[in-house]
Amino acid sequence: MKDKIEKGILIFFLMVLLLPLAQQGLSLFPTGKLYGTFLLAPDTDFSLAGWYNQEYQNAKDRYLNDNIGFRPFMIRVGNQADYSLFEKLHARKIVKGKNNCFFARQFIDSYNGKDFVGEGIIREKARMLKALQDTLAGLGKTLVLAYAADKAFYYPEFLPGQYENKPGTCTNYDAYKGIAGSAGINQVDFNSWFLALKGKRGEELYPREGIHWSAHGALLAADSMIRYIEELRHIHMFHPVWDRVVQTRTARFYDDDISKGLNLLFPATDAVFTYPEVRYEGKVDAIRPRIIFIGDSFFFPWVHEHVMDYTTTDWQLWYYFNEVWERYNQQDLPKKPISGCDWLSEVNKTDCIVIMYTPENLAKLGDGFIEQAYAWYFPSRKK
Repeated sequence: MKDKIEKGILIFFLMVLLLPLAQQGLSLFPTGKLYGTFLLAPDTDFSLAGWYNQEYQNAKDRYLNDNIGFRPFMIRVGNQADYSLFEKLHARKIVKGKNNCFFARQFIDSYNGKDFVGEGIIREKARMLKALQDTLAGLGKTLVLAYAADKAFYYPEFLPGQYENKPGTCTNYDAYKGIAGSAGINQVDFNSWFLALKGKRGEELYPREGIHWSAHGALLAADSMIRYIEELRHIHMFHPVWDRVVQTRTARFYDDDISKGLNLLFPATDAVFTYPEVRYEGKVDAIRPRIIFIGDSFFFPWVHEHVMDYTTTDWQLWYYFNEVWERYNQQDLPKKPISGCDWLSEVNKTDCIVIMYTPENLAKLGDGFIEQAYAWYFPSRKK
């Protein structure tokens, strides 16, 4: 009897040891994927030279460590234990605030003015923007500056005490809003608008688990942008319309992108997400203008909701003025570097340019577009 028990224990431990290898080769159980930015070590081919200098062994060891069976599950187990017992997060530059609200650290730094570039720089960029706006208006084109909603501004009450904004703090957002407004620049302030709507809509506009505004909030912002362009250009456009909103505990798109990046076993919050069932309508004389969008990832929900596809004839997203995105489908999103494009020719063909950045990215507003476009249209004008 004792021998049978010992053999049974031995067989059990052998199975435990061999199961990860079986999982790696046969994928016996679904383990899901890990979220975040990281590179898995590739496999390596055997060679005598690599064997003797140990490069093969080291590369193979890295590959097996990164690709062993059940690795995603075991990482989640470890992350969940650290989070549940010690509130330790295994995610770069993510801060847990009050009420299970998560923030990206760079948003908090911007809210606290740590990236403030100074009024002089902002005034100079506003001067160039105003000159570009007026020049483009003379060519029948519309330039709009917009501020996407920032989570730290939206949920200041959930920030940990050490990150609270101090009175008199200078931020890029406040400076741009005031200086651009005084200069007569066309601007849309979604940050302030979301704060005004906060008491009525709350997490519908900004999820506690996400970096970006919610899919619902993004659609409201898109509709507002469309109406502003209609007013400036004296046209009618197509609008997103919904009669019904679905509520669910399952997040879609980017609404839980921070939570996913934590790679936990269980949801980090008990949030309920809202998603409108959208259609697009327009008046008989509604048109779809050509629009170039320049900015950061807060355009992503507009792309995923096909806002541009339904409301414009042709659109491009110049992501950080670095990549050009031209169309979207669920399988592929073609991108190409802005350096390989004749972007000035594209400006000449478009009807409208929308520059939209979240306050977290206002320190580098335009990412070079404003300066380069100004240099083109005003080559001899001194600063």
